[in-house]
Amino acid sequence: MSPLRVVRPLARHRRRGAALPVVILLMVILALSLTAAFTINSNESRAVDNHQEQIEAFALAESGRERYLVDRAAFGLAGEPAASESIRVVQSGGYADVVVTRIRQSFGGRPGLYALRSTGVRTNPRMPGQTAATRTVGQIFKWETGNLSVPGAWTSLSGINKNGGSGEFSGIDECGMLPAVAGVAVPTAPGYTQSGGTSIPVGIPPIKDLGPQPGSNDSARVDWAGVLAGTSLVPTITVPPQAFPTAAAFADTSFWPIIKVTGDLALPTSGRGILIITGNFTIGGGQSWDGILLAGGTVTSNGSTTIRGAAISGLNEQIGVDVPASDIANGTKIFRYNSCLMARALRPFAGIVPLDNAWADNWASY
Repeated sequence: MSPLRVVRPLARHRRRGAALPVVILLMVILALSLTAAFTINSNESRAVDNHQEQIEAFALAESGRERYLVDRAAFGLAGEPAASESIRVVQSGGYADVVVTRIRQSFGGRPGLYALRSTGVRTNPRMPGQTAATRTVGQIFKWETGNLSVPGAWTSLSGINKNGGSGEFSGIDECGMLPAVAGVAVPTAPGYTQSGGTSIPVGIPPIKDLGPQPGSNDSARVDWAGVLAGTSLVPTITVPPQAFPTAAAFADTSFWPIIKVTGDLALPTSGRGILIITGNFTIGGGQSWDGILLAGGTVTSNGSTTIRGAAISGLNEQIGVDVPASDIANGTKIFRYNSCLMARALRPFAGIVPLDNAWADNWASY
């Protein structure tokens, strides 16, 4: 007999051979899963970084916008903006380029309109080699000139007495920018009186009746209590303790001070600017004042005098002090409404005023 042979089952060989493909399949699945996980994580990280870059670019743009609006003088810019001007605001992590373009020029009492575009640029992005993030914001603003709305070339809350017919009270804007106002504006009593001559004030109307006192006191549109307290108009020169400027000081045509005089004043020299007198004011022959005159008491004029801009007297009536009528004696008296001289005197109070609901994110840039 031939010896017995031990034959191993074939199925066992098949099971051992199937393990390798299964292992390889599992490894491929794990590798794909890991790759997908890394890809998702990388994409999420990139999205977070991109979002953060945009936030920081937005912050740069907003900072540039605000710096221009509140502190453009720090960049050597003064007065009303030009037709086009620009600044660069450099900060940690980037900068903002601010470009301003005029939409409408100031004219006829209307403020100028401007469009501001501020583009923030990141200079050190979190992801090396990536394009710097940028963001642009916009703002429409106006350049508001200082403004004092007056009812007449000369408004007297205590009335006016004029002796003689020479001279001129004109509410026609001398610089032709704004509509005419009254030649004189006075309360119903004592009103405006004139002895002698046929010359009468000129304006629309020639003589404006402000109504009975004390209701007429508010028509001057001046916060006299605030002026006296130094909160409405902050003077550049206070007399006393300072001295009234000399004629030599006014020889500089750019010198437009705000002068506050406590008590009465006899004008020592012709000048310009805003003149505030808490008491009575006297102007002599041959003297003149350009700008704005605010007197708490009366105005007395002796001889030929000229006031161009606007004059308001009797303002102490607003604080309960009885003021006699202002007295205009013989001589050529010229009181002319001039909105340009008023605006020049009020220039220190001009400035940028952002318009409400006129800010935009992601302003278009080309």
